[in-house]
Amino acid sequence: MSASVIPPSSGGPTLSERLIATYASDGPLQVAPGHELPSVSEVRRCLHLLRGLLFPGMQSDGRPHGATLRAFVESQLAALRVGLSQQVYRGIHHRCRQNE
Repeated sequence: MSASVIPPSSGGPTLSERLIATYASDGPLQVAPGHELPSVSEVRRCLHLLRGLLFPGMQSDGRPHGATLRAFVESQLAALRVGLSQQVYRGIHHRCRQNE
């Protein structure tokens, strides 16, 4: 058996079956107030920040040098942490049921 092939579990519904079941329970996509979907532009911004941190100099963004570099990197990491946390929360919270 190849390492990339994962056998299906025999104990219960598969991931795809559970996901498909959620489609039928709500009907068409409903976005309730306070249950917004992740923002594509915000996720894109986070990926841009991450690329800049992992591959410095690959993007055309100006990057400070010397004494201000540490503060710059820490601020970028903080912005990335907040942005990703918000978007992951939105994705998880959107799937929450208000009556459960």
